[in-house]
Amino acid sequence: MWWFNSRRNRSRGAVRGKSESIDDYKKAGYTYYYSREERLKKLKTPEGGKRRPRFFSNKKTRNLLIILIDLFLIAVVMYLINRPANIYLQKNDNGLVYELNITGIKGKRILIGFSITNHGAEKLVFSDSVPIVVEIEDRNGEVIILSDAIKSDTVLFPEESTSIVFLLGQDELPGSAKVDVFTGTASVPVFSKNVRF
Repeated sequence: MWWFNSRRNRSRGAVRGKSESIDDYKKAGYTYYYSREERLKKLKTPEGGKRRPRFFSNKKTRNLLIILIDLFLIAVVMYLINRPANIYLQKNDNGLVYELNITGIKGKRILIGFSITNHGAEKLVFSDSVPIVVEIEDRNGEVIILSDAIKSDTVLFPEESTSIVFLLGQDELPGSAKVDVFTGTASVPVFSKNVRF
């Protein structure tokens, strides 16, 4: 025992007597932590491995977090079910651009807007009125028809547009329906879309 202690003391003395480099201390079997964060991690880490996050160590905190996540998921699902309609469609045809905009707005109202834009190089004159018809057909086959017209002698210069707007209450419309938009006397709709109001 005396021989072991004297040997250990001699090795310490030998290391301290030399230039104090980190390698000399490591050879003598000493380990130093110069970083306070590393020392604290070493002290807090339990034997055998990974540290358990302190936030989840408390059962009440973990249960509260689970409840908050559930409430968030329910709110997202309710928003997706009840979110207002927001649809924008566009179609090009011989220098004309047709646009359909169906938007839910405040006060539980639905705005249906249809516009025609002249993308040609020359002005466009509507010598006769052009009827715009919107048909809203629900799953039961009941149809709501909205109609208006672009007035005769309307002139559209290049990049100018004209619009037809319908404003309806949400309670007047079905929950979901097929929306068809016709121009003039055409039997084929310019736009056809299933919409959830």
